[in-house]
Amino acid sequence: MNKDMQYYGQSFPTNIPQEFVPGIISTDQHNHSSPALSADHKECYWSMTTFPLGETPQKIYFSRFENGKWSPAQLASFSSDFVDGGPIFSFDNQHLYFYSKRPLDSTSEANTLRVWQVDRTEDGWSVPYLTFGEKFAHIFTSTPSISKSGTFYFTSILDGVKNKMGIYRIRQSKGIFSSPELLPTQINSSHHDWIPFISPDESYLVFSSDRPGSIGDFDLFISFHTEDDQWTEPMNLGTTINSKGSERFPGLTPDGKVFFFVRESEIFWVESTFIEELRNKANLTT
Repeated sequence: MNKDMQYYGQSFPTNIPQEFVPGIISTDQHNHSSPALSADHKECYWSMTTFPLGETPQKIYFSRFENGKWSPAQLASFSSDFVDGGPIFSFDNQHLYFYSKRPLDSTSEANTLRVWQVDRTEDGWSVPYLTFGEKFAHIFTSTPSISKSGTFYFTSILDGVKNKMGIYRIRQSKGIFSSPELLPTQINSSHHDWIPFISPDESYLVFSSDRPGSIGDFDLFISFHTEDDQWTEPMNLGTTINSKGSERFPGLTPDGKVFFFVRESEIFWVESTFIEELRNKANLTT
């Protein structure tokens, strides 16, 4: 792609992070997810909390790319009066997953985050339902990320570590989910490790952590997945991405050309070539 071309209505990003669609998607409100872009690059969903914080729950918004520009943000049809956030698309563009604190039914309480989904219908999105089913409804599941093989990576409770946050995965076969697996100690340290992004081919995982080697409050780290299902020691993404503030919510455009992240409460994007540079530094090949 010619980097001088317009890309989502903006110039193609360089290796210096810049705000993504300022004023519509990256705003002066508290953005709380990476943008979820549809496979055809024409829809964008993200979550946001309006200021002052604490007065209204996090909600999911969307915008459409039409006539060379993004439409004004609108509240998603499935966003509730409870906490909703972290939307991601399935690779076939027919499902959208998100975490929510909504109650399971009219008789239960809104007491934990769970992963929910909606499906495309002729009339828009379906009624939300639990992605992992009732079997795992008791488990705290948040900030999902999915590989092309259908394996979900997510944040859940991990006792014995800082703030009790850890990173898990849950595999599926023919729509049946296995029990959640805790990722190994390369990923889950004694510090606060959370908000994973798994690459489509599961060759690397990016996540947020305040472990030693962090520049600020939370930094983004990358670990590469080896053929024997092991993970390399995480590498800090460096000062181009990480700052003295907090970096969270990593993601990619559907074509893999651009990397997203949230710094404090603003959404940034940057060309993704640095990932292959880090892979080479780790002495790995694709």
